[in-house]
Amino acid sequence: MTVNVHHSKEELFKSAESGNGNAMYSIGYRYYKGIGGLPKNSDLAKEWFKKASDAGSLRAADMIKKLNHENQSISVTSTPSHEAYQKTPVYTEFLWVIIGLVVLYKLFPKFIKVVSLGAFWCGIIFLFFGEYDEAMMFILLILGGFLAIFIIVMLFSKREEARKIKDIDEEIRNINKVIDSEINSHVKTLSLKRKQTLINDSYGNILDNKWRAAIDYFIDNVLSKEQRIKTILEIEKRLNNKNELLKVLKNSNKSLYNYETWKKFPNRWDIQQKVILAVAEYDETEKQNNFDIGLNNIDIEKLSPIGFEHFCADILKANGWQARVTQASGDQGIDILARYNEIEVVFQCKKYSSPIGNKAVQEAIAGKQYARANLAAVVSNAAYTTSAKQLANTTGVHLLHYSELRNFKENIVANQLCVT
Repeated sequence: MTVNVHHSKEELFKSAESGNGNAMYSIGYRYYKGIGGLPKNSDLAKEWFKKASDAGSLRAADMIKKLNHENQSISVTSTPSHEAYQKTPVYTEFLWVIIGLVVLYKLFPKFIKVVSLGAFWCGIIFLFFGEYDEAMMFILLILGGFLAIFIIVMLFSKREEARKIKDIDEEIRNINKVIDSEINSHVKTLSLKRKQTLINDSYGNILDNKWRAAIDYFIDNVLSKEQRIKTILEIEKRLNNKNELLKVLKNSNKSLYNYETWKKFPNRWDIQQKVILAVAEYDETEKQNNFDIGLNNIDIEKLSPIGFEHFCADILKANGWQARVTQASGDQGIDILARYNEIEVVFQCKKYSSPIGNKAVQEAIAGKQYARANLAAVVSNAAYTTSAKQLANTTGVHLLHYSELRNFKENIVANQLCVT
């Protein structure tokens, strides 16, 4: 309730002496607040409120009850001429309010935001448009201040969260670049592994177990040299083995170990698909670059061992070699005798469904000595055993997949092979 402070002190006293209860109440209120040119004096305030109550003022009776309830003495002080108020010490209330706000904020952050906003505006309304209790006003302002802090913290949190998301997205792009780069640098070898490991069973089904094992080997022994990729794969492995880790990830706030964040990073399946796609694109490009379309259309799996020898000889001829199959004449284990410029090479051709062993390497060595050739090579549709590779390395025999015959002459020149 607002008290009219525009009447002069003299006019109020004159009106009060004539028995005006409202004037008596106004004088009492001025003594109570120390405004309107009157000092703050609780005794005089009570006296005038009593006179106003006797004159029939209900407001004065309420003020007397309030003063009796407060049970406090108001000392006589000098105050400014403008309207002001004295704050009542409420340190205990302040402490409990802060504790309560912290607890509620932890449990119900959205609820605290709504309550604080409502309290803030209630305090503003009471401040400018009505009577108010100083302690209550102080508490309301505390709530409003807490709201301001809440909003500021929320804005900074949103900004920090956006920055973290941006950093994580950049990290994911960098990791994918590393993966793509490593795959592209080894795509030729991967393509060869695919050709060596993909086989057809007796029913015409393609068996790719060994090809997928080769991809996993590449991931674990080449890509995992990059620590970031290794970390991601280790998390995935632990996640598949322990359900407890899933709970940890879902409840964690750390960037990489947060479950929702971790799902954005490439996993093993994603990397496998990258390898398969890159090899398929490489093989398609190689196929388009091959001018001998007839050779590309041959189904290797359907060729007999003799047919495979002729197929290899045709590839050599298509790429500038002079080549002939010698199987029929039985030239000491030589399947193909070929010449490119002044370099003579003997080839052992092996069409197997399992890895090629030492015997083929030994036959190639014997054929080279018999024909007095410059080089010896074994050509196959399959992979080679570790012992075959070791023997070939020490004897200078080349172990080739049939798809490498097309560029074999370039490899000879590029590596400046010693011919004897």
